[in-house]
Amino acid sequence: MAGAASTLIAWCESGFSLVRAAADLQIHRNTLVYRLAKIEDLTGRDTRDARFAFKLYLACVADLLG
Repeated sequence: MAGAASTLIAWCESGFSLVRAAADLQIHRNTLVYRLAKIEDLTGRDTRDARFAFKLYLACVADLLG
């Protein structure tokens, strides 16, 4: 889950910018697209839905805080 969490956190904190999130994660843009697609497959929801992405973001940050 750590990879998915860091991907989602970067995605949200970049303002949903593929280029900025990929740069923050130091990965190729296509790798980010692949990771987001995997998150969508696991959740059955669209990561471009800001309300849903924000809920996942909060869950990931809360998990990091312990």
